Amino acid sequence: MSMFGKSLCSTEHWPNKADVIRTLIENQTEMDLFGKTIAHELVGNILWSVVESDSPQHRTIICNLIGSFNLRQPGDRLVLDVPGSAGDWGWGYEQIYEWDHPPFDDCPLSFLDLAPVADEGWRMRVRAYHARKRVG
Repeated sequence: MSMFGKSLCSTEHWPNKADVIRTLIENQTEMDLFGKTIAHELVGNILWSVVESDSPQHRTIICNLIGSFNLRQPGDRLVLDVPGSAGDWGWGYEQIYEWDHPPFDDCPLSFLDLAPVADEGWRMRVRAYHARKRVG
């Protein structure tokens, strides 16, 4: 079950966070929409990636939220806990594409120059976040 609506949540589970990150960098999506990771940076429990299918015009920014899976009541539903340590079911991720309006603004600023705009409002929030960091 996705925490953020339209995003893709992994169905596989890994024994540790490093294995999740390695898998995401090597094979960015379960749906095989994109093939090559152009850039990536881990910010806390988020692996930000820019991925490309067949040309620079077909790139997108992906927010990969990494956490541990645990069983939760009611209904013993599998839930991604972030941040977390290895849970009952190991580690996993949830992908949020730029066009799905990621709720996080700490994407590396340089990534915005690597992919065509899919959500200008989100990019404005990312720029404002980095501007606040420089001032504060």
